[in-house]
Amino acid sequence: MSLIISYFDEKEKQFYLWVDGRIYHEEDGQNYVLLDDYKRTYVSGNKVICLAGNLGAVNELMTKLSDEESINSVRNKLIVTYNSYANKVPKELLELEAYVFTVENGMGMVYHINNEDGFIINKTETINQNLFVISPDKSSEVLQYIKDEVIKDNNFGNVVYRAYNYFCGETIGGNLYKYYINEQGVEAYKTKIIDSRWCRCYQDSKKSTSGCTILQ
Repeated sequence: MSLIISYFDEKEKQFYLWVDGRIYHEEDGQNYVLLDDYKRTYVSGNKVICLAGNLGAVNELMTKLSDEESINSVRNKLIVTYNSYANKVPKELLELEAYVFTVENGMGMVYHINNEDGFIINKTETINQNLFVISPDKSSEVLQYIKDEVIKDNNFGNVVYRAYNYFCGETIGGNLYKYYINEQGVEAYKTKIIDSRWCRCYQDSKKSTSGCTILQ
């Protein structure tokens, strides 16, 4: 998982969700760009399911999901997929998790299910929190950046877009997928993150010794 940002608008009773499409590979303590157009999300009814973990397991889980998933069915499919990979990948390298964003009775809900917690369903209601920043290592930095920027610009969408541009690198970048989520359903859009900096990359399945410049 690279970077997920979401905001629930209480007045409109709608979630705004952003997810980037960059996939990276870590080797010898360095990160390398693999893909910029990976779609780690699945739309099911009025839910957006964001997946992370072992790439093969995530890809397999994507094929199991349907347009009418419940939170329990997502959990069950996570468990089945995780178990099917248990003999293929060393246990310490096998991770699989899902964040599910939806709106129920006018309130935003975020469900988190992962193998480290034994696939317990963890639920957060937006009555307690309406801004979510999810990243393996940059959550606090991105959250502070957003808080600082909204003081200068009250257009939250612009602030989020600038945040992705600011933090892009080997682990964040590429396509930017945006979703509007309400009780009626989901609207999906796609744009590009402005990313013209030098990055370490894999090109033609080989590690680039000189890196590459990702131009969008």
